[in-house]
Amino acid sequence: MPGRFRHFRWRRRVRREERKRERAERIRYRDLPPRGQYLVRATGHSDQHWVHAAQALINEYTDWDESTGHGDSETEAWVVDLARDVVRSMRGGGDPNMGAAAALGLILVTWYARIQRAKAYDPNRPVKLRQRALEAHRDYVALVMDSVNDESRDHVYFAGQKWDPPFAPEAKDGEFV
Repeated sequence: MPGRFRHFRWRRRVRREERKRERAERIRYRDLPPRGQYLVRATGHSDQHWVHAAQALINEYTDWDESTGHGDSETEAWVVDLARDVVRSMRGGGDPNMGAAAALGLILVTWYARIQRAKAYDPNRPVKLRQRALEAHRDYVALVMDSVNDESRDHVYFAGQKWDPPFAPEAKDGEFV
């Protein structure tokens, strides 16, 4: 009988150590960058999780050519799978279309911007290609900021939408939610 209790104490100690190790390995929410915090709230997973998921899907849908080190990817297939995973992981609240578009867009922009920068800083690549990659990275970031901040085409994208600045003193207080 005493041996049996020792076994349970040993199992509890092992489990406690495993949980402690898991907690130490887990990324804390407050340590995540703002995009990671947003994605955790929206999907339950961090930016790191989604970038790794995108990379894993790309590897899954790529036929690698050993002689060149490059491969042919089924781009549509991995993007569809990623979109499906994002939509399935969405936590409720708000407009699901807008939420899924925001999360998926942020994931894809993060993946692209980080991989483009990684190529620019890869010492195994020729300097001229690295310089072009860094210029492309800079130009893309500027395009993303422009698309987010430029309101000049909103009336074209959403024809028929009435526009009323919400912070204007004469802003109309509607009832639609």
